Amino acid sequence: MKEYIIVEKYYNENAEQEWRRFDEHPVEFEITKRILGKYMPESPAKVIDIGGGPGRYALWLSSKGYDVTLFDLAEANIDYAKKEANKQNIILNDYIVGNAIELDFYVTDKKYDVVLLMGPLYHLTSESDRKRAVEQALSVLKENGIIIASFISGYAPIIDVLKNYPDGLKGNVSTYIDYLENGIHIVSENNPVFTNTYFIPPSNIDLFMKQFNIEKIGMFTAESILGPYENQIRKCDKDAFEACIELAMNFIEDENCRGCGEHLIYIGRKQK
Repeated sequence: MKEYIIVEKYYNENAEQEWRRFDEHPVEFEITKRILGKYMPESPAKVIDIGGGPGRYALWLSSKGYDVTLFDLAEANIDYAKKEANKQNIILNDYIVGNAIELDFYVTDKKYDVVLLMGPLYHLTSESDRKRAVEQALSVLKENGIIIASFISGYAPIIDVLKNYPDGLKGNVSTYIDYLENGIHIVSENNPVFTNTYFIPPSNIDLFMKQFNIEKIGMFTAESILGPYENQIRKCDKDAFEACIELAMNFIEDENCRGCGEHLIYIGRKQK
């Protein structure tokens, strides 16, 4: 079965769960919103959210005055985004169902100020497909436009198992170490968790992104230093939670803290 069909099937069956994911992982959501707020141009800049799922970021950005198009592989995600937009009285510029590595088939507008690629690189286990996804994203971005690309860290499955179900390490330590080396998780009957995923060693992101005509602005850890402590932080009251986020924002670019995060964000500017 083609990889995109496996990923599409997962998200078509889990659109509501994906919408609720940021309620369960508020640290990633709140820090990422702050990063976007700092490095994106002012609204009403034109944004395309490629692989934006059910639209948590797309709807948030639209509520801030951005002109947002949501593009996603799974029709159920797009339908869920439309439902939430209607509920929140938010209007997106457009909704498109399609494959990120074939973006030019679906998108003819080449004048976006910002491209969000915060999902597709999680699920493309082939290096050539990941490269194609970035090339396609850049093809619809204006010169000097901003690309914001997210990756899942090779440390993510290790952090997840340690904070949620450490008994799962029994007899499986080598599996988790291997995620830091080859990074590939293929879903199967014997390995049914999540869907096809690529976990990247943090030190490999710069090397990968140097292939493209992009000026690096920065690389950030979406959970900062808080990844291993998320379960405790979720139980905090609002003021304590905000204090944790305020603390964490001081370390989002600290290379020494990248092993504490599950998601990494690369921001760059398209060159001539």
